[in-house]
Amino acid sequence: MSEVRDLSVIVPVYNAAGFIEAAVRSVLDQVPEGRSVEIVIADDGSTDATAEVIAGLGEPERVRYHRQENQGPSAARNLALQHASGSLLMLLDADDSLRDGCLATTLDFLERHSEVGLFFTNYDIFDETGIVTGSGVDIWKRFRRLAHVEPAAGEWIFEELLTPHILEAGGFMHTSGLTFRREVYEQVGGFREGFSYGEDDDFYARLAHATRVGYVDRVLSRKRNHPGSIIHDPANALRNLEHLLRLAELQHEDYRDD
Repeated sequence: MSEVRDLSVIVPVYNAAGFIEAAVRSVLDQVPEGRSVEIVIADDGSTDATAEVIAGLGEPERVRYHRQENQGPSAARNLALQHASGSLLMLLDADDSLRDGCLATTLDFLERHSEVGLFFTNYDIFDETGIVTGSGVDIWKRFRRLAHVEPAAGEWIFEELLTPHILEAGGFMHTSGLTFRREVYEQVGGFREGFSYGEDDDFYARLAHATRVGYVDRVLSRKRNHPGSIIHDPANALRNLEHLLRLAELQHEDYRDD
């Protein structure tokens, strides 16, 4: 492994040539002065111009590219995590982006709250017409009633276990911008492979079960809705349901004692 970085941004990509540059630029354009940040991209066997777009960025020292045969998003994220050198690990989907201030806010919060091992922020949802949801966490109506303390205005540290809420609702915790400490990741392991739906919430639930969770109530990441999204393709609905049921069986075993 190379020198330890302050933060590694983990980006799985599959046929996202039209989006990947914007995602990468949203990170590179806001790296705080004096901070060491890398972007680790795992290409899950793209057949479009994704590799050429990444090579054209001209950032080999800050953007590290790895490729594998198509194995799904979990395997791609795990590949990137294996090559990451950061003490903090942030996720970013290739068709999403970070808002200005996301990196600085994340680094500052986690430095001031060493007890927090998992951190996320609010986000918006947009498509080609503009913003369709201004506050993603509020999709889950009970989010703001979760027990928490506020060490500063707009900062939350949750006082109750979030694992059951993540497994029930999921959507209030968005992938892009979500950050966790390396030692927590090493404790719980990576994403479960062989799943292409629900595997992200399953991973966050395991992280939340192992550590305290923090949140900043600012929109600092963006979720893109677009027709090419494999996850939301109606043709995959039956497969998605099957994956959720299989994950539910595994989770029942994981949390049996709870």
